[in-house]
Amino acid sequence: MDSPPDEPQQDEDELPHEVTLTRGFWMANTTVTQVLWQAVMGNNLGHFNGADRPVEKVSWEDTQAFIGKMNGLKQELKLYLPSEAQWEYTCCAGSNTPFYWDEQIDSEPVNFDGNYPYNQGHKSENRAQTVEVKRLPCNDRGLYQMHGNVWEWCQDWSAGYPAKPLVDPHGTHNIIHESMSESRGLKSRCTGDSCFAL
Repeated sequence: MDSPPDEPQQDEDELPHEVTLTRGFWMANTTVTQVLWQAVMGNNLGHFNGADRPVEKVSWEDTQAFIGKMNGLKQELKLYLPSEAQWEYTCCAGSNTPFYWDEQIDSEPVNFDGNYPYNQGHKSENRAQTVEVKRLPCNDRGLYQMHGNVWEWCQDWSAGYPAKPLVDPHGTHNIIHESMSESRGLKSRCTGDSCFAL
């Protein structure tokens, strides 16, 4: 996890460390839509309204209430927020580049503020609002908008990993994957099953 030393725009604390995931897990192919949130919670916290847009502006506690209600409706689901390691693994989708598709990012495959390009890239569109959860291409694991659209909560921390290899890490702090406007884990890098992310 984290990024290799030669990755552009890297922070000092983003050094690679080995993480092994030994247990399978399931992750939804999109963020929670406003229509699903409304059906479960009875309200819509979204600022940019649209049934198929992601629910946004939710706290970690809000996500726990939603998950609790979902599990109450169908206990065998055993839903939970992913760990940071699980999130990064699914974001990378087996790639070995900063983004699961290439070395550079623009607003064609990602909803982010294109006025602030990565690594001296070209400026691109700033939609200034969320888009429908399946509007943009999915990654090679079939997951939509892993880079962009909204921030996403994880169950555990995003920093402070020891240098030694870890197996199924779970921290104690709640995190949001964020970077450049409203996005989830904007920069990620993977080689096979080893993930690096910013």
